Amino acid sequence: MEHTFDGEGTGGRGMRLSGIRRALHRPWHWAVAALILAELVVRGPVRALQESRDLTVHFGAARVWVEGGNPYDMRQVGDAFEAGGGPRETRPTREYMPSVYPPVTFAVEAPLALLGWRTAVAVFAAGALALVLLALSRFVRDAGLSGGRAAVAVLGSLALAPLHTGLGAGQVAIPSAAFLLLGWALRQERPAAAGVLLAIGTALKPPLAIPFLLACAVRPALPLVAVGTATLGGLFVAAVARLHAGGHDWVSDWLGLVREAAAPSGMNDVRPEAGGSIPMIHLEMLLWRITSSPAAITVLTLAATLPVAAFASWRLRVARDRRTELLALAALVVASLLATYHRTYDAFLLAVPLVAVLAAGDGLSRPLRYALGACFAPFLLPGAPTLHVLVSAGKVPAWLSGSAVWRILLVPHQIWALLALEVLLVVLLARHSAPAGARVAPARAER
Repeated sequence: MEHTFDGEGTGGRGMRLSGIRRALHRPWHWAVAALILAELVVRGPVRALQESRDLTVHFGAARVWVEGGNPYDMRQVGDAFEAGGGPRETRPTREYMPSVYPPVTFAVEAPLALLGWRTAVAVFAAGALALVLLALSRFVRDAGLSGGRAAVAVLGSLALAPLHTGLGAGQVAIPSAAFLLLGWALRQERPAAAGVLLAIGTALKPPLAIPFLLACAVRPALPLVAVGTATLGGLFVAAVARLHAGGHDWVSDWLGLVREAAAPSGMNDVRPEAGGSIPMIHLEMLLWRITSSPAAITVLTLAATLPVAAFASWRLRVARDRRTELLALAALVVASLLATYHRTYDAFLLAVPLVAVLAAGDGLSRPLRYALGACFAPFLLPGAPTLHVLVSAGKVPAWLSGSAVWRILLVPHQIWALLALEVLLVVLLARHSAPAGARVAPARAER
């Protein structure tokens, strides 16, 4: 592909920073920004120092992998977790926090295994937050935003509850998303580095990478694809070779844990009667509340996501400007969140459609802006888990908590928001057209 960079030279770093300062010129603007940052720190890194429950299995499994053991033997994982200083009460077990990630994930996480538990938690929380800030700044810059819209994009992304939840839980979804965003932002300026970053993001949490990998396949750049494939392949070979050297029957152990986690009453059971389904945001969670037919659920999920993915892929393939690329990626992100297993913290990837919408410019009607805002608003709060807590505390009357409205509309309200956002992004993609003769380039800075 041939790329131009019109719009970058005139903005400049000074103009971008001054624009942001002008955007926050009123006291209440600064107050809102301070509240967003305070909530991020308190619900994210500060809470992580006390919790980080999702990190327990990664810490233990990575230690086992480094030591040459079997990271899918939960006895070994639990023992390694405690040996590294992890508290017994949060020890990962076969029933709670089973080791279901692929071997390549533990190869990337190996540096954590060299630390004690408390140190690893602090390093992970601080590193994940730093990665998020760096990734958002580069991603927003790549979208051509500056000034007020850049401030809204960054602060809006930092205000997303999935980010806070992920940081507090020690979820690898957050650094994975950050690596993916950063890799996408650098794909043209530094394609080799972008390939490495996308590979690391994929290794940490493969399902999150689906829209980015699809986008790279639809519109490939040889250096990025070559370096990314080599990096991911090398990590995978190293991870598997380590397991084979130990003579472990790791494949059957791994698949057994995956099956148990997805089975009835397992940790990833998506059915309504399973308490673990509350934080899930993929379409299957909603559909199980409407029908008990697995075949119907599969057909409806594919019908709601495959056409969108196909249309977005085509628009990405023929895109002549950066904004069309970004809108297409945003549609792929939302379709992916709906199509495959995801929990609330994975919705931090909504930073992509948020930036895409802001980069779409002033051509959006007021009703469309309100509709888009309504789609993002449910993700500013922990949503369904909060409703679950209210029910458990007896704060919701039985006539409401036992109703179809509660079960089908209120509890999965974030999924409805994702469906609506998917439709609106398709509308934007269908309406958006690049100027005649335009080539893929950073959009002009908006203020």
